[in-house]
Amino acid sequence: MSDKLGYLADFFLRQASEQYNTLSQFLAQDLRQVMVRPHAAQGLLGK
Repeated sequence: MSDKLGYLADFFLRQASEQYNTLSQFLAQDLRQVMVRPHAAQGLLGK
């Protein structure tokens, strides 16, 4: 029984880790795009 529980815990941790990595990669890419185009961001902010 504990083997099955450990497997499930490992599975859920791996899923959560992969989702976190995907999210952080997405945010990093988004941040890079904003940094590459500062003039576009300034135009949106009305500066």
